[in-house]
Amino acid sequence: MTMACTACPTIWTLRCQTTCSNAFTGEALPHRHPRLAADAVNETRAIVQDVRNSILLSAASAWEIAINYRLGKLPPPEPSASYVPDRMRRCGTSPLSVDHAHTAHRRASGSPSTSIRPCAHRPGTAAWPDDHHRRRPVSCL
Repeated sequence: MTMACTACPTIWTLRCQTTCSNAFTGEALPHRHPRLAADAVNETRAIVQDVRNSILLSAASAWEIAINYRLGKLPPPEPSASYVPDRMRRCGTSPLSVDHAHTAHRRASGSPSTSIRPCAHRPGTAAWPDDHHRRRPVSCL
C-alpha cells in the first residue's frame, strides 16, 4: 500500500521507530495528535508501522513544515531545510510532487476549498478531484 501523508511528525515518528536506528522519539504520539480521531489511532499506527507500505510526502506538505518551523509552531530538532530531506531519507518517505496542473484543476473544478489538501483532517489521506489517484499505485484509506 502507498499512503500519502500530510506534514505530520507523527507519521515519521511511528515509521522511524520501526525502520531507523537513530529514531526520532518526540512527543508527537498518535493518541495525542489532534488530527487523529480516537477510533483511527490503532489502524493508522498499524498502517504506518508496516514497512511494506510506502509513505509519500507532498512538496506542499514540506513547504508547510518550513513555514511552521519559521513561525516557531513546529520546532524540529534542526532547521527544516535539512530536517525534511534527512527525515524523508531515514524513514523511507518518498516525495510526491504537486504541479501547476493540480492547482489549476482545483480552481477549474469550482471547489469552494482554498486548500489543495481538502481531506487533510483525516490521517493518511490525499484527495484528488478526478481520477489522478488511479494513475499512481496509491491505495486510499
